[in-house]
Amino acid sequence: VTDQARYIRQSVTEVLRTALYGGALAIIVLFFFLRSWKTTLIIGLAIPISVVASFFLMFVFGISLNIMSLGGLTLGIGLLVDNAIVVLESIQRQRDQGMGAVESAEKGTSAVARAVIASTLTTICVFVPIVFVEGVAGQLFGDQAMTVTFSLVVSLLVALTIIPMLASRGPHSERAVEPAKDVGTSSGNRVTAAIGKVIFTTLVWVARGIKGVAKVVGAVFSAILAWPLRFFEMGYQFLARVYSRVLAWVLNHSVITVGVAFLLLAGSFTLSPRLGRELIPELIQGEFFVNTELPPGTHLDVNQRRMASLETYSQGLDEIETVYAIMGASNEQGGAAGERRENIGQLTLMVAPPISRDKEETLMQGLRVQLDAQEEMTYRFGRPSYFSFRTPIEVEIRGYNLNLLKQLGDDLVRRMWQIPGLTDIKSSTEGGNPELQIRFDRDRLASFGLNLADVAGVVRSKVQGTIATDIQREDRKIDIRLRADEEFRNSADDLRNLTVHQQGKTAIPLVAVATVEE
Repeated sequence: VTDQARYIRQSVTEVLRTALYGGALAIIVLFFFLRSWKTTLIIGLAIPISVVASFFLMFVFGISLNIMSLGGLTLGIGLLVDNAIVVLESIQRQRDQGMGAVESAEKGTSAVARAVIASTLTTICVFVPIVFVEGVAGQLFGDQAMTVTFSLVVSLLVALTIIPMLASRGPHSERAVEPAKDVGTSSGNRVTAAIGKVIFTTLVWVARGIKGVAKVVGAVFSAILAWPLRFFEMGYQFLARVYSRVLAWVLNHSVITVGVAFLLLAGSFTLSPRLGRELIPELIQGEFFVNTELPPGTHLDVNQRRMASLETYSQGLDEIETVYAIMGASNEQGGAAGERRENIGQLTLMVAPPISRDKEETLMQGLRVQLDAQEEMTYRFGRPSYFSFRTPIEVEIRGYNLNLLKQLGDDLVRRMWQIPGLTDIKSSTEGGNPELQIRFDRDRLASFGLNLADVAGVVRSKVQGTIATDIQREDRKIDIRLRADEEFRNSADDLRNLTVHQQGKTAIPLVAVATVEE
């Protein structure tokens, strides 16, 4: 009925898909700025190489694929692009000065290697300390910090090795490659040479074919992107002109610029308390539940009828895909152990896609109207959580005086209802289940010649029953319980009239030797 794996699988898939979209968008943005298919392709090849190498390091250190580690991997992809752009830009600058492909790759990479290494190490120094953080924060962000560190180290190696190697493959670095000449006269050598020549020729034609297809595809894309590139260039030139003017004004009015910066900083300090604080944002996964509670002592049949009416009403709500109810117990939510009491229940609703917070809040509000109409029923909404916090806000009052605790709890509930933004406020103080207490009159027991322990044993055996024997059925053992029929123990009056001793033809009821009090 409920499956957490579905939500986890969906979350991991969404992160993977987002990472792919991010990589594709990064490549598109690079092409718009660099206007070179070769340069864009080099960075496009470096991204999967970096990701695969990061996967290897994750495997070595025992890090699983989860939303935190995948998020760190996505962040590493963005930083990989930054390093690659710096290296490629330096190589291109050397090539524009007339150097050959190999020489420009060597000198261009050497010129920026120290800066690239320093910038990458400073970023690593930000994430590595998170690995040593203890508590919930360390458990949550440890995988992300490790993955970001791995991807940064790999991206640095890729930027300083693979990027220059690919950039050096230019017209000036090509060498004529010929197949090896026949070095022997034996038939085996001639056959081997012939096979090698055929394979080499085939590979050459395949390479030429791929190059031709790449040229055709490049020409098609260039034609398609001609107008978008033209508009992009116009917008970029406009921004460049505006930026140059703004930069000139800022440099000439340094006092005003610094003053505005400090004002913005002060404004951020005043706004930060209004943002609110929480450990983990509430997870919206298209499923929520409502825990219900009736007065203590409510029979399970009554609870079941009340929950059935709520279940029927919920099935009629729009955008509800599945509804199921549990009576007499609450399911385990957020790491809290489920309870088993006749007067509690839980109604779980699954929302039809698309899933959003507003849709769930609207459905909750519609269900609140029906819940408020239920007599003597308290309720609380919640969402499935993977952390051990059952409610967003809890106020604990500790003490040994139960009456005072109940009074303080009820008073606090009334005051909290007056705070805007709080709903489903409930006090955990509650009365015990109603019970019947039997108080024996020892003088009467003595007058009848009865023993208190014997009479108490008779009452227990007639009400609770005694296991007389059992039946074996294959791998099952069924107890046979012997007790009075339900019509003789169904109410307090029946209990009072329960026969506890037989003197001749005279039956002695319980009320003759004891009082039964609620």
